[in-house]
Amino acid sequence: MKKGEAGLFVTFEESKKKLKEDLKVLGIDLERLERTGRFQLIGGPVSRISFYKERAKAKIRDIVGEIQEVAEELGAERVVIDSLNLFTMLFSNLPEKRMALAELCSALSDLSCTSILTCEVPEDSRGLSWYGFEEFVVDGVIRLVRKSIGNLFIRAIAVPKMRGISHSHFIYAMKIEKDGIKVYPTESLGREFEVL
Repeated sequence: MKKGEAGLFVTFEESKKKLKEDLKVLGIDLERLERTGRFQLIGGPVSRISFYKERAKAKIRDIVGEIQEVAEELGAERVVIDSLNLFTMLFSNLPEKRMALAELCSALSDLSCTSILTCEVPEDSRGLSWYGFEEFVVDGVIRLVRKSIGNLFIRAIAVPKMRGISHSHFIYAMKIEKDGIKVYPTESLGREFEVL
């Protein structure tokens, strides 16, 4: 996030306290960011959100509308939804899940912000999403993978899809460090890393 840009982080899994502790280890102080008034962290374990949904008989539009409203009030230029798996768990069947994701993406698009929506997939999966439709709804997919090579785990990044933008289709080595994610574009991992 560039200095001064407003951001919203919506979590459906970790408690706000745990997320703040985890990110502080990486040098990201969410409490300090919140004090600036330009960053907000909302959400918590999906069980609480599911309870709210059942109690209030909330519909897709209610849940998406709440996220959109907070983002608009904040003037968010960056929005993170963590994770789509848990967001879609709030809805009963595949058509409703896909409709909810489409509505969320449309609402975020209307905000003209950069959005990152995380999605968990099994580590050995060649699929790009949990249910198999998420990658068709979103504009882009950035795949983070981890592979053991010998006695070492290597992290890598690839961009299988980025709608309307020319991009590299190679898989590159990466590291997550205190000053951010570092991608090593000269270290294409090639065939020995065929997990994508």
